[in-house]
Amino acid sequence: MRVNRWFVATCLAYLGVWLLRTDACLAVIESDDLTDTTTIATTTVFPGGCVDASPLFDSLPPGQSRVVLSSTAPTPFGDSIVAQCVSAGNFFGLTGSVFGITYNFGIPPPIIQNIGNLNGGFEQIRLTCQSNGDWAVVGCVGLPGLCIPTSGPVSQFFNILFGFKPIQCTGV
Repeated sequence: MRVNRWFVATCLAYLGVWLLRTDACLAVIESDDLTDTTTIATTTVFPGGCVDASPLFDSLPPGQSRVVLSSTAPTPFGDSIVAQCVSAGNFFGLTGSVFGITYNFGIPPPIIQNIGNLNGGFEQIRLTCQSNGDWAVVGCVGLPGLCIPTSGPVSQFFNILFGFKPIQCTGV
């Protein structure tokens, strides 16, 4: 029993000394390494911008309408893309569409855009890449020809967390 106590006490003492050493976790950088002026060009997808917005969209019912994005490439902060909710081409009774948008945390409350701002009955919205990687989605509430802009954040985080796509494209 006495040997076990001695062993534990010795181990704890060594651990305490190691933890108290200030140079145990610090890297030593030579001063001439700090004056290097080499520039390396890199391309980053994130955090330099927003990733493809396609996973944010769903078309319901399937095969009736579809979403067309102006770009699926990484988008730099502050730049915008356009999303259109159009006919899928195989449903001949479709005369228009609506966008349903659920913003993060429900702020602002979800909206239905049905103002016919694309080809007289279909819908178009704008997504702008924010500095935190979310998309600021601008939709309109109102009647055809009357747009009351509503904007809020939409992120892929919520898509993964809650298991739904926050922007719905539906043919009417």
